[in-house]
Amino acid sequence: MTALTLSGEGGAAAGSAPPRATPARVTYARLAWAAWRQYRLRLLALAVLCAGFAVWELLTGLRVRQVYGQYTRDHCGTMAAAHACAALPSFEAQPIDEYPAVVAIALHVLPVLVAVFLAAPLLAAELERGTWRFAWTQGAGRSRWLLTRLILLATAVTLAGAALGALGDWLIAPYDAVGIATPWQGGQFDVTVITEAGWCLLGFAAGILVGALTKQVVGAMATAGGVVIGLIGVTFFRLDTRLLAAPRGMAQRPEFSWLSFQPASRYWLFQSLAGGALGVTALALLAAAAWIVRRRLC
Repeated sequence: MTALTLSGEGGAAAGSAPPRATPARVTYARLAWAAWRQYRLRLLALAVLCAGFAVWELLTGLRVRQVYGQYTRDHCGTMAAAHACAALPSFEAQPIDEYPAVVAIALHVLPVLVAVFLAAPLLAAELERGTWRFAWTQGAGRSRWLLTRLILLATAVTLAGAALGALGDWLIAPYDAVGIATPWQGGQFDVTVITEAGWCLLGFAAGILVGALTKQVVGAMATAGGVVIGLIGVTFFRLDTRLLAAPRGMAQRPEFSWLSFQPASRYWLFQSLAGGALGVTALALLAAAAWIVRRRLC
C-alpha cells in the first residue's frame, strides 16, 4: 500500500489536526439588525407612546391657536388690554389654561420612562441571565456589540425627545405671546426641542450605566428611575431658579422692589448651553458604561 503525503504551503502532514476555521467578522449592519430584532417591541412601544402624545400636542395646539386667533382679531395680544377683551376668559378657562403644565409634566416623565424601561435592562438583563457569554463571543466582540446598540437606541430616544419638544414649543408659543406662560419658566425651559432631546439622551445614558453597575434588572430599573428623577428635581428646583428669571425684593425699603431677569436675546444661548451640558454628561456616562463592559466585566 502506498501512503500519500502532502507537502508544501498548501498542504499539511498526514495525521496532523485540520486548521481551525476563523469566524467571519460580523458587520455593523447585521449587528444593527440583531439589535432591532431584540429590542423592537420596546422601540415600537416607545414609538406608539410618543406618537400618541404627539397627536395630542398637535390637536391641542390647533385648539389653542384657534383661541389665540380671537386674541389677535380683538387686538388682545398683550395683557394690558385683558379687561377689554371678551376672548380672554375663554383662553384662561379650564382646561386650556392647564395645557402648558400638562406638556411640561409629560415631557419630564419621558426621560424617566426611557431610563427605566429601555436603557436599564439593556446590560442588566444580559449580565443577570448570563447571556453575555454567548452574545459577546460570536464574532462581533463586546465593544462592537455594545456600540451598535447604543447608537441605535440613543438615536431613537434623542429624535423622539426632539420631536416632542418641538411640538411642545409650538403649542406653548401662544401662551408666551399673551403673557400667560413663558419658555423662561423652569418647567418649560427644560422641555424644548433642545433640552428635551438632551434629557432623553441623559436618561438613556444613566440607565445604561446603572445597568452595568447593578447587573440586576429590577434593581437597575428602580435605581435608574430614582437617579433621573433626582437629576430633574435638582435642575428644576436649584439650577433653573438661580439661572433664569427670579424676582427679588428689598427688605430695607419694602415700598420698592426690583425684578432680575435674563434678556430675551440670551434664550437660545442658554438653551444651547443647557443642551450641550446634558449631551456632554450623557456621553460621559455612556463612556463610563463602555469602559466597565470592556475592562471590568468578564
